Amino acid sequence: MSILDDLPTLGNAKENIVDAVQTPNIRDVLTNCTYIEDELIEIWGIRIYGSPWQPEFCKWAFNVPRGLPCLEKWNKIPSDIDILVTHTPPVGHGDLCCSGVRAGCVELLTTIQNV
Repeated sequence: MSILDDLPTLGNAKENIVDAVQTPNIRDVLTNCTYIEDELIEIWGIRIYGSPWQPEFCKWAFNVPRGLPCLEKWNKIPSDIDILVTHTPPVGHGDLCCSGVRAGCVELLTTIQNV
């Protein structure tokens, strides 16, 4: 089994994470993984930053309004990382919905281009 065989994430429909989000310390419940939320970890010398936020989309968890609120989340991303894990893609990169709408984040794209 490789490190990427099971990559648990919180997100999508609110019903799926209500209990998890309401847990006072989510890290106490997730005992067999490393939960990262707006933080940097280093594994085998590889610097990984994870963030669950996304621009408002349906009624999913970790939604923030587009524009400045998204940018404020992405401004926390350190410039010296090797891997960035987000719940949302940058706009124009794997974000085309079946309706033809692009759901990715403009502010995330801008941030990545400037890091």
